[in-house]
Amino acid sequence: MIASSLAVNVPNAMPNALLAFGGAPLPVPRPRPALQLEDASGTCEDSQFIALLSAYRHSGGLARETQLRPAVAGSAELVRFDWSGWTWLPMFQFSAGGISLRPEVQRILAELPRALDGWGRTQWFASPNAWLRHRRPVDLLDGRADLVAEAARVDRFIAGS
Repeated sequence: MIASSLAVNVPNAMPNALLAFGGAPLPVPRPRPALQLEDASGTCEDSQFIALLSAYRHSGGLARETQLRPAVAGSAELVRFDWSGWTWLPMFQFSAGGISLRPEVQRILAELPRALDGWGRTQWFASPNAWLRHRRPVDLLDGRADLVAEAARVDRFIAGS
């Protein structure tokens, strides 16, 4: 008799989905953990910054604040964070060409908990969110910004701010 095993990888499974092989249900894959951008001292390590670059790569990447027009970069309501002596901004929040802040992003930022600082906002958009079925808010902006705004509102309500 030959023993064999079958590995099944279902990255986009819904939480209540069950797969069966030989009558035994397989566990549903767990969502990726949220990005941890800061260590206990509040500083970001190089590897954490590289993970953040990867998280935003498909949505336009990151730019240094000095690379953007002063009128855009100077706006108070932006997702931005400091790392290695530079201020960085994810490009998903800007219209084509970096000319202005996208209106749907402005609405979402207004819904986020007030306690989130720059790193917190950056992490919120790049991390899987339970209210979005463990999808990342940045991945849903183009088609479902309304759902992202609702998730931000729920998170603000839970945070009590």
